[in-house]
Amino acid sequence: MKNLTFSDYFNISSEVISDYGAINPCIAYDLPLFIDPFLIFASEKQEYKELHKKIIRYLNFLYNESKNVSIDSGRFKHWFVFSEIKQNWFGYSEGNNYGKSGALKMGRALRKNLEALFNNYDIDELKNVVHLSELNIIEKGIGKDNISDFTVQMILEYLLEYTQTFTLKYIRKEQQIKKNIAKVYFDYNLKRWLSKEYILPKFNNDFVLLVPSDIVVREKLWINKEDMLETFEDIPITISNVELRDTLNNY
Repeated sequence: MKNLTFSDYFNISSEVISDYGAINPCIAYDLPLFIDPFLIFASEKQEYKELHKKIIRYLNFLYNESKNVSIDSGRFKHWFVFSEIKQNWFGYSEGNNYGKSGALKMGRALRKNLEALFNNYDIDELKNVVHLSELNIIEKGIGKDNISDFTVQMILEYLLEYTQTFTLKYIRKEQQIKKNIAKVYFDYNLKRWLSKEYILPKFNNDFVLLVPSDIVVREKLWINKEDMLETFEDIPITISNVELRDTLNNY
């Protein structure tokens, strides 16, 4: 089972998955692949432009709420902290898909640094800030895996719909599973993350989440299996954590 891929398990040609535009994940263990928000922000695709707006809208919501939220409150856990969505099989792990989640670290960093804006700037000054790197929203200790996990949560509804469309077209019914997924979309009137039901590829009584290849980056040196390396050689190499934090803050 060491080299089990999505296409192997569901008996689908890897070309079909490639033509769909998705990564053909390994479902035996995580691979050091990451969703890069810059590939979403910079894309000319209309659906990615909409995802970009959703991410910015939610960060703006956190910004407006951060000054009133303590880190030991339920609202902090609900709004700022997200468990790793392991079903995409991305990230760092040892022989499984249970990554080294930094969700609490990421949540605390966002809350602390967004709150700091109110202490360092007034509203009129914030409107004139050009270099957001001065604000240091993303700080040392937050890496590509944390940012990728957070981005997955921000675009989860899109990824689930993307996977469901593939499932209904290519996956046999006996290999499908109907799942009610928590924290799929955010209701700004209720100020709550709400769940939604989907039909998805079934694996070990769980589901697999497909991700478009054009928003994914990889580690430069990450695998020594030649066949797997060839599969992902067209995926761009990620920049360092320091570069990623600085460029994301600047954006």
